[in-house]
Amino acid sequence: LRRIAVPIMGRSTDIVKQAGDLQVVTTINVKGAWTRKYIVGQEVKQKNAEGDDTVATCWWDAEEAEVPGKLVHKSKMVGGKRGPSESWRWYDGAGAMVIKSIVHCKNGKQAWMLWYFESIEPVRNEKFLSAKQKLKQITREQ
Repeated sequence: LRRIAVPIMGRSTDIVKQAGDLQVVTTINVKGAWTRKYIVGQEVKQKNAEGDDTVATCWWDAEEAEVPGKLVHKSKMVGGKRGPSESWRWYDGAGAMVIKSIVHCKNGKQAWMLWYFESIEPVRNEKFLSAKQKLKQITREQ
């Protein structure tokens, strides 16, 4: 399964839009696009990547011991079949956005992965492109 998942997920793009307390994240990969919305201090009902109904919360953390000196945007989705999941987003200081994806499994263990995203130019006319077309355009522009 890992052999199949890594090439698919390795061709992933996140479009992050931030305006005050609102953050909208759209992930685009070969399987399609998935958009979620986070508002600091509010619970937002939405589906996770597997399509489960969840409640999402988010907050800023300037004191995370794993990434000292970084301001980390943390979000958590509760209600998914695999258990609660978290995403931490921060900039590494060299121009990349780092994302730590964590699943809190029902057996009490954690599964996590780090993602590194380089900044790219904004996608033009994104509302007129399908997820597959967006991924192709982004791949060509890199």
